[in-house]
Amino acid sequence: MRSAPPIVLTEQDRTRLEALAAAADAPARVAQRARIILLAAAGVQNQAIAPRLGIGRAQVARWRERYVQAGLAGILNDLPRGAPPVKVDVARMAVLTGTDGNGQPRAWGVQSLATELGVSPASVSRHRRAAGLVSGNMRRTGYLPPAPFTGGMAEIVALYVSAPEHALVLAFDGGEDQDSNAGALPRMCPAPAQQRSLTASLLTASLLTALRVLDGELAQAPSGSGRHRQWLAFLQEVDAATVPGRSLWVFADNHACHQHAEVQQWLERHPRITVQLAPSAASWLRTVQGFLRESRAGQAACRTRFPSGIPEALAAIEAARRSRGAVPYRWIRERAAARVTDARTPSGARRPVLPVVGTKVLPPHGTGQLMPREALMARLMQSRRHRCVVIQGQAGSGKTSVLVAWRKAMISFGYDVCWLSLSVEDNDPARFLDYLFASIAESAPTVAGKVQEVGAGHDGETLELRIIALVQELSRRTRDLVLMIDDLHHVSDSRILRALQLLLDYAPPQLHVAVASRTALELSMERLRLQNLLAEFDMRDLRFSPEESARFLLDRLGSITPADAAAMHELTDGWVAGLQLLAIGLRK
Repeated sequence: MRSAPPIVLTEQDRTRLEALAAAADAPARVAQRARIILLAAAGVQNQAIAPRLGIGRAQVARWRERYVQAGLAGILNDLPRGAPPVKVDVARMAVLTGTDGNGQPRAWGVQSLATELGVSPASVSRHRRAAGLVSGNMRRTGYLPPAPFTGGMAEIVALYVSAPEHALVLAFDGGEDQDSNAGALPRMCPAPAQQRSLTASLLTASLLTALRVLDGELAQAPSGSGRHRQWLAFLQEVDAATVPGRSLWVFADNHACHQHAEVQQWLERHPRITVQLAPSAASWLRTVQGFLRESRAGQAACRTRFPSGIPEALAAIEAARRSRGAVPYRWIRERAAARVTDARTPSGARRPVLPVVGTKVLPPHGTGQLMPREALMARLMQSRRHRCVVIQGQAGSGKTSVLVAWRKAMISFGYDVCWLSLSVEDNDPARFLDYLFASIAESAPTVAGKVQEVGAGHDGETLELRIIALVQELSRRTRDLVLMIDDLHHVSDSRILRALQLLLDYAPPQLHVAVASRTALELSMERLRLQNLLAEFDMRDLRFSPEESARFLLDRLGSITPADAAAMHELTDGWVAGLQLLAIGLRK
């Protein structure tokens, strides 16, 4: 008789499953799957789980096996239904139906093309209609490989989404006078190859994910005869915003709009623009992915530079998602220098930076001799590679003392560590950023200095620009930097939270952020959890164990019986402040 696979949950997985099962806003099917796994982990058999949840035994077994195979991701995603779709190699079909060496379209019948691709004629016809692959429509663009941006710097300058149409625009040239400060990475190879590769991989993954999410969340654009005019207006704006002498390469998939006579006539008059058409939206995304992959490979060999402008594009996409922007969605990158001018006062001088109180950027001195907590410190050291570490607990639970002890350990491991203590008065964007950059300047003065040059406005756009500049400067570091923020619960301004969200979403591998708060953070952490880049500690971790409580009381009182120490631990449930109050009362 086949037995169900056993399920053993870590404390972190159990907490997440319990949250999914109890969340009111979670999809019902996901909450049900979480309850299946929790019951299975408690030792309940499938035949007992099924009637308890009102579902079939086969369904219980299926999700149980999915969790064993793929973990939490296995129950968050739905299983595919129905027969698998017929797969047509649309990229190869595009090549076959492209132009020959004389610029003339190749003649392929539906039947011969179906035979060549190994699919039915109906599948070929369906995909050709969807992609707009009709005879004679390949006159100008063809299906070319991504341009070899060797010797110059490519940058992402525009994005167009009007489902089912998409376009990504790059500007490039072969010169050496471009401003590398706007890039996501340095011009040549000053940083280690592994560091450059990790940063480029993270930026690539973030951009592709953001494009998929944006495409799914924007409303479908209305069909009509005016869509080619919207596309032409976008190309004209991009052309006007790009400095003379630079070439533009457009990755697009809008065959019908692009092949309109007005668009083609305008492109003939603007030869610096080259359009590379993909057969479908999926193929367009693969084309973008392929270009970024080739750019990473060229950068690793120091032949080319990874395209700049990705952080700005990510910030713009996130802003569009939050505001549910208009369709079609258009973003055209502005030059950073122009933004710096706008962020300054009319005289050109930057806003004076607020004087920084020294206690803000240094850990508190009143922690005294810290009691060793080997188990908790071992877990924190295991989390030192995570992008974010969150310590949440009530007042008096020892959050600050834990951060101070971890800071000492991280410094001994060779990390640069900067500290920022917050209070109620710091819930102001300008004040918060001044203190944030002052804290970073304690360990990385060059980084903070360059970011301060961007400007000092605290409107949404300038805040995003300053965080993007910070991410770019930190990506150039060779040493890891840990930013510790204590008492983050004092911050509630939406602009500050937005800045912190951007910093966490696009932080380079060299940056690690540790925060302590009394309340749950008003930040989106789900993506970091799924990517295993987040470590979370709460009251269950901060409470003293019986042995730690006994050591703490012995240190405070000089002598105490094991029975009294156990009773006081039971009374306070290991709460540090409660133990301290009891010790003070007994000393009196």
